[in-house]
Amino acid sequence: MRNKKQCSYCREVKWLEDFHECKGNYDGLQSRCKPCNIASKTTNKRTPIIQVEVNGEIIDHRECKDCGDILPLTSFYRNGRGGFEPRCRMCYNARIRKGKAILKALKGN
Repeated sequence: MRNKKQCSYCREVKWLEDFHECKGNYDGLQSRCKPCNIASKTTNKRTPIIQVEVNGEIIDHRECKDCGDILPLTSFYRNGRGGFEPRCRMCYNARIRKGKAILKALKGN
């Protein structure tokens, strides 16, 4: 099993040649196999900003990745890179609450 490794994404055991190099990891290889790496990069599309005219003025809007609603940019949190989160504030907060509930359940409180 020394020349094989399990992909952290698809959970299949594959040859070491099926993984890209990553010097920061303990074994020098990425945790995802090459096909999973490529698939994740092609599905990670940016959400474009849509300009909509409201009452004579143009306002920037964006589609939420979770709920699919087209909302003004004021409905999205800013991220540290000067842009906006891909999820609206309601979906973002729901995701955070869900994660906290899972952690709380795992801790047993």
